[in-house]
Amino acid sequence: MSVGPGIMQDGRCPMIGEPGKDPIMSQLLNPEAMTGARDIYSRKIKPPDRRGVYAWFFEPHKLGIRSGHYEHLIDGKALLYVGVVPSVWYSKRKLPKRIKTHISGTARQSTLRYSLGACLAEELGLMVVHLPGFKLNFGESEERLTEWICENGYVTWVCHEEPWTMEKELTSLLKPALNLKNNEVHPFYPILARRREDLRKR
Repeated sequence: MSVGPGIMQDGRCPMIGEPGKDPIMSQLLNPEAMTGARDIYSRKIKPPDRRGVYAWFFEPHKLGIRSGHYEHLIDGKALLYVGVVPSVWYSKRKLPKRIKTHISGTARQSTLRYSLGACLAEELGLMVVHLPGFKLNFGESEERLTEWICENGYVTWVCHEEPWTMEKELTSLLKPALNLKNNEVHPFYPILARRREDLRKR
């Protein structure tokens, strides 16, 4: 298995220490640190088995996200989603499983997949399966979304021992269009919220 971006030669992940967020953002926005979703899905590259923060990049026009609704564009791909794992101190979740869930899990397990599905439902012909508790997934058509993510998604990550402490600030600073939590002032927020609601009504 290849050593992926964001991992030191000895297999350790670079750690970001006390509150300064600049080193974290520099790594998240480093084009050399980008890993294609297919490389992770095929297990060619595995994220480090650590806690941390991660950012997802996609070509915004493919999701109907226009200029002015994103701020960080690298090689035609915009930073559109940022996440932390775990989101609470007592969770044992780590980067590999969470990133893999975004790639090949379900819309119920991943709010990123839910939002991507809301933007791509017509194009991919996604079916909506309603679940208890106002949850949903895309049934057998989840595979179509997985393939789209493998073709179009890129992710970066940085290890951090207390990622839950910076989720709100990173969302505020990076302004990712596909984040809903802590992102109500984003100009794409009402558009995405409406798309998700339309999907829920199908």
